Amino acid sequence: YSAGVDLSGQKGNSNEFGLAGHVEAKLKGPQDVLKLYFSIHNSEREGVRVADETKGGVDYSSDLAKRFGWYTRFELEKDKFEELDLRSTSAAGLSYKLILSGIQKLNLRTGFAYRYESFSSKENFEDPAVDFGLDYDLILRDWFKIDTRVNYVPDYTDFTNNFRLGQDTGIELPLQKDGFWKVRTGISNYYNSQPVRGKENLDTKYYTRFVFSWGQD
Repeated sequence: YSAGVDLSGQKGNSNEFGLAGHVEAKLKGPQDVLKLYFSIHNSEREGVRVADETKGGVDYSSDLAKRFGWYTRFELEKDKFEELDLRSTSAAGLSYKLILSGIQKLNLRTGFAYRYESFSSKENFEDPAVDFGLDYDLILRDWFKIDTRVNYVPDYTDFTNNFRLGQDTGIELPLQKDGFWKVRTGISNYYNSQPVRGKENLDTKYYTRFVFSWGQD
């Protein structure tokens, strides 16, 4: 389990500094992993709220062989400043461990997805899509960790003009050896090819997160 608090900044649809929270639970078995997560980002500037985003989801993956596996995931999101009342993404597919060594792992995913989006200022959207993912982890000396998560979800009929692309890269360091506290600093980008009129395509967030982890990893 882990719970974190961010000191964050963002530019794009909103430019601000604020606080955010993130909680995560992960259950690992010999051949599978179940992850549940929830995050919230609410900030105010001079008494005016400038960020209001809530996101949560579940991700399950299981091995079929040494390098091949399968996965399924489901995510819900709400973002006031994107004028998004609700976004749901459901996906399932196959995974392949391209790199599998003691210090680094690279896992690729591809599958089918279904997107539903409800907006306050434009028509709702729902359509089948394709799901692509990349997970990379590098651990040095059992304490220094770099990880990157990339997810690309295009419409199945239009890969270049109707898609969402997300990326998060961070560096994680423990504050003390074998301790519960860690500090993570990173940057995340989110690109929506068809935002609400008047909104920007790209949101960039940079953050420093103090993480408290407990339980066996």
